Amino acid sequence: MRIITGSAKGRKIRTASKGVRPMSARVKKSVFDTLGDLRGMHVLDVFAGSGALGIECLSRGADSAVFVEKSPQVADVIHNNIKQCGFEDRCKVIRSDYRKAAGILIESGRKFDLVFIMPPYALYKKVSDKELEERFSPLLSQNGRIVIEYETGGNDGREESGAKRVTKRYGGTTVSIISP
Repeated sequence: MRIITGSAKGRKIRTASKGVRPMSARVKKSVFDTLGDLRGMHVLDVFAGSGALGIECLSRGADSAVFVEKSPQVADVIHNNIKQCGFEDRCKVIRSDYRKAAGILIESGRKFDLVFIMPPYALYKKVSDKELEERFSPLLSQNGRIVIEYETGGNDGREESGAKRVTKRYGGTTVSIISP
């Protein structure tokens, strides 16, 4: 995997040997084209995996990124990717379960313009869009957006909130961009 554009364009991003499902390059390009200008934004990358989404945002001019990753080994990969791209001073990695991390960030008063939620497909089958949206919405800035990726068909029949939602399907992957 590589950073698509910006100050770190072309830099390789490493992934953990197992347990991580990176967003495909085609889906990532489409999502970032849809998101538009990211300059000055504060980003939260939940279930961060390699950290590629938050790092892509930083490369495109985001001011800061917080990465949430439960696995210590995967969090180490994120640290290395951040360092390789030269973004150490603009990042924080939280080694924690997503529920606990959300609580810590809410208590701290942090606000984010963009929240990526890319849970493992197995977890996403147990957790609804509405639950993930409700858990992370308190962290959004006034015009913040949530980006959720899930397995196509794995979200059929789920309850959705009344938020504005743009959903695109890419074969076996579906991405929703939510503006509460």
